[in-house]
Amino acid sequence: MLTMPHVRESKSYIVMEEVKETLALPIEG
Repeated sequence: MLTMPHVRESKSYIVMEEVKETLALPIEG
């Protein structure tokens, strides 16, 4: 599976995006 090495990178990227959204909420609020 060529995609397997990228799973961890994708998860970390998704987590970072979620963190950015979480941090952006109090700033906008």
